[in-house]
Amino acid sequence: AYLSSAVVGRKLLKYLFLHAGMDNEDDDVVIGNGGFVSHVTLSPLCRTILMTMFEKFCGMAPNSIEHSYLLRDIAYSRQGDHQSENTLSFDGDTIHVEKAIGAGILEEFFLPMIIDSLSNVPGGGMPPAVALVSIIPTLNQVLRVALWKAKRNRHKQNELDDHIDHCFLLAKKALFCTDIERRKVAVHLLIMLINIASERSENSGASHSGSTVLDEARGYLRRCMTQHQCDVRLEVYASLVSQMSKADEGDDETESDGCRQHSVISQILLNHYHNRWTTQMMI
Repeated sequence: AYLSSAVVGRKLLKYLFLHAGMDNEDDDVVIGNGGFVSHVTLSPLCRTILMTMFEKFCGMAPNSIEHSYLLRDIAYSRQGDHQSENTLSFDGDTIHVEKAIGAGILEEFFLPMIIDSLSNVPGGGMPPAVALVSIIPTLNQVLRVALWKAKRNRHKQNELDDHIDHCFLLAKKALFCTDIERRKVAVHLLIMLINIASERSENSGASHSGSTVLDEARGYLRRCMTQHQCDVRLEVYASLVSQMSKADEGDDETESDGCRQHSVISQILLNHYHNRWTTQMMI
């Protein structure tokens, strides 16, 4: 009964968030037009819903993971969910950004607030279970919306670089925590940021701060593969292999993204193998 009530509550709050954050005078809502979100508004109700949610899982409440599901559900809301009765539709797949209404609202108005709230969590970051099932998928979806906008509007490129940089600080905070589970969270966040920053660099060249973050993130990931505990190293390998499997399962529209991920992950693994082989030969 408790779980059923939680599902109903999330469904209602998600509907209210989307309904409050969008201009409902137009049924054909899109998140971008020349790089800007269309038909969305900064609603006090949206802010209240987010702040209440963050107080729960950033405060590490006993039911924090249930509260975090709401953020993930909002980020993966599809076009039309604000008018649909079936609004709880997370299935683990990345939604094409032009249909990602919830992520569009979060990116346009609330992403800095989300990152700042996470940065203030004591103990090296939020609970690992919350980060893996909700926070990282949400940041991935929202950053992809920001990337999509940056491709179409150069004024959004600096904002994207700031978002990537601040998320990288979150990863470093978790990585330097003594808790192994939080270091595993840092691994997943680093891999997600490497994929985002690689695509950013590919579209804009090396003359931006995102390329610096990309190099630093790769360096930290290499450290995870050589210097940290065995469990952390295994998490790196498992996460990289999982990313390659997801890239293989993409459809035609995401084929180029899948090829890019293959290239990035293969380069990471090959460089690591080369360094380890060189070290062994010198012994």
